[in-house]
Amino acid sequence: MRQSAAAFGGSAASRGRCRIHPAFEGVHTAWCLGCMERVLRVFGHAVRRCVDTMRDLFRGEVEEPMLNAGLSYRHLLEISAAKRLSLQRIGFRMLFLLQRRMLEEAVFDNIVGRLQDALREHGLEPGDEESLPAAAFADLSGFTGLTHEIGDVSAAEKAARFEAIAQRLSCAFDGRIVKPLGDGVMMLFPDAASAVQASLSLVEKSRLDELPPVRVGVATGQVVPRDGDIFGRTVNLAARVSSVAGPSQTLVCPNTRAAAEAAARGLAFQGLGAVSLKGFKEPVPLFAAQRLAAG
Repeated sequence: MRQSAAAFGGSAASRGRCRIHPAFEGVHTAWCLGCMERVLRVFGHAVRRCVDTMRDLFRGEVEEPMLNAGLSYRHLLEISAAKRLSLQRIGFRMLFLLQRRMLEEAVFDNIVGRLQDALREHGLEPGDEESLPAAAFADLSGFTGLTHEIGDVSAAEKAARFEAIAQRLSCAFDGRIVKPLGDGVMMLFPDAASAVQASLSLVEKSRLDELPPVRVGVATGQVVPRDGDIFGRTVNLAARVSSVAGPSQTLVCPNTRAAAEAAARGLAFQGLGAVSLKGFKEPVPLFAAQRLAAG
């Protein structure tokens, strides 16, 4: 249990108080603790980010206005104690409800996936090559220079706004952010067309919000899920494609282009020729995605 607490990110004191919960009695201890360690490691990273965000918001939106109004630190701590407790309760409740909702969705998706696998094994449902998942990497162009121009704090605020936009748009196209990358995000979508549509929307929306130009790389193929992250050649390819994209440009690999065109969602692609990408022996043909002109 101490090892599991360490994976969660608990302090040395909290690890010393760990005990086996009665719910684990009768379960193979080594297997159970090994699985729980993996879950707690991922959960700990996510919860730590949530708690840090809650703390930063409280300092910036509650405490700082009080200090700016001339309140002493002593009075600040006295007055904010009740607010802190109330907001903590709200935050804990929100995290619980969000986790339960996501767990329900994950269980449902898993059941549907298993049923589809069973139907395919018995020849009752054809395999759909166009529905292979697509990974996308998106980031803000020239972000390093931006930090020197407007300062670290202002640049960080722009990165946070960009992540919020990416979160909304990825969900709108049935995808999700796998993980934030500072000035960028890694996203996963159920198919190529959704990934390209979301990427183009992300470029457009970021421009409207006066953020630095966004560049995106998309690749389609099998991915290896592991502890909430994804791995594999498709992921590596998407990252390399994004690294050669220009400002306000969405580049895709041949598989993405073929699958997105087959879906017929009003997308067009301009061939840019084969490009040498780091980590890939042969040059990869790349295509610039855009929306078909109306009419």
